[in-house]
Amino acid sequence: MNNKVKRDFSSYLTNNLALKIFSVIFAIILWSFVINDTNPARTKILREIPIKIVGLETLEEKGLTLRDDYEDQLFATVRASVLHSDFKRLDKNLVSANVDLSKISTEGTFDMPVTVSFTNNTDLNLLSATPANVSIKVDPLVSADVPLNVITKGSLSEGLVSVNPVYPETVRISGSNFYVSQITKAVLEVNLSALEDGDLYSAPCTFYNVLENVVPFTPVNVTADMDVQSTKTVKIDLSNAVKNIDKVATGYQYDGIDAPAVTVCAHAGVLKDITSISTLAIDLSGKDIGFNQAPLQLKMPEGVSLLPGAEAPLASIKIIEAQSTISVKRKVSVKLGSYNATISVNGSTYTVKADGTTNLNATVVLSGSASALEKIYTNDVSVTLDISSLEKGTHTLALQPLLNSALNNQITAQVVSPTSVTVTVK
Repeated sequence: MNNKVKRDFSSYLTNNLALKIFSVIFAIILWSFVINDTNPARTKILREIPIKIVGLETLEEKGLTLRDDYEDQLFATVRASVLHSDFKRLDKNLVSANVDLSKISTEGTFDMPVTVSFTNNTDLNLLSATPANVSIKVDPLVSADVPLNVITKGSLSEGLVSVNPVYPETVRISGSNFYVSQITKAVLEVNLSALEDGDLYSAPCTFYNVLENVVPFTPVNVTADMDVQSTKTVKIDLSNAVKNIDKVATGYQYDGIDAPAVTVCAHAGVLKDITSISTLAIDLSGKDIGFNQAPLQLKMPEGVSLLPGAEAPLASIKIIEAQSTISVKRKVSVKLGSYNATISVNGSTYTVKADGTTNLNATVVLSGSASALEKIYTNDVSVTLDISSLEKGTHTLALQPLLNSALNNQITAQVVSPTSVTVTVK
């Protein structure tokens, strides 16, 4: 009978483990030594290598250009044989891929070879480049001036206004005849909400064809000066707003001028010192009551103007009939209460009758136009003294003139003598 015990397979893996690990490490070291000593060639694949277009200036000197912009659109994949010692150092920054246009002399479509070169590496061998060729379309190089439309969007911040926008009426473009011939206009969108006082707006414009479709074309940067200014509401200085006030029509006189505040605009540095706006004088020679409004000719400081579209403010001018005065005498009428009373003036005593009449005369000066004063009747003016609410005793009171209500807007009245009286209530 065979007493030899069969060994489990796993024991081969576990027994002498240290020896096995040492053997693997030794094999790796030996392999590395062989590789470093022999330095064999290895294949490396580099992807996403930008293909650069060269010779475009030479092409344009011949009156030609590319139909499309190929920059940042073409990429190559390169397979290269490289020594093991240089394998890790080789990356796509050391590889360039170019398409040379300098030999092209006519318009058309060309399959141009992609030329690959390496930098700072001599022991390299190009195995392949994909794509090997690139299809290039070449068109005549033309120029044109296309009309520019400026479209605003958004709104300026409160207190700002666009006064006299200045921007090009046309945009000069140069490029492939295929696209230039399609373009009918350029459009610049100006975002007003992004502008502050004095800002210039600069941005690429968009090109459109006759069907209002966007034409893919190299952007052209356009600068628009929207002349953004600040606004301010100020009063109008009317101190010298009229002249020849003594030469108004006969029988009339000047009685004042008024005008509303005006909103002006200017750049902030100018506007901060503006507190009022003066005006040229309005000539009142020969003017009468019918001349009651006139536009003001404002004397704007340099750089200051009215809001766009605003008209010159109207001044309200008051010319009235020439004013004069007359004096009239009237008996003082007293409004009694339940007591008797006497009136004293400068030592003279006047008895108030039961019906409120007295023998005291008061002088009243009436002021107004001559035409209005000529229409005064006796009953239109009276002088009253109300003592109905006085208590017993002595009081000093002022006399009050009383006019017919129809005269209140035409005539003013003032008692000039006596200006006050002493009243004794018994």
